[in-house]
Amino acid sequence: MGSSHASLRDDDRVSHPRVDELVALFQVQPDVYSARMTGADFGGAVVALVREGTAESVVGAVLPR
Repeated sequence: MGSSHASLRDDDRVSHPRVDELVALFQVQPDVYSARMTGADFGGAVVALVREGTAESVVGAVLPR
């Protein structure tokens, strides 16, 4: 997933710096296996694969309230 995001960002140039930042924030979390954008050129969304039972804590760490 990480390589796929890098390709979308670097090769296809369909990402956005804010999306890249969000992907990077997810990717450094210990309970995240990987993350990437999806929906390129349409605003996109970020998908992250996280360890079971940790989604709330991961989101809280990446997107503090």
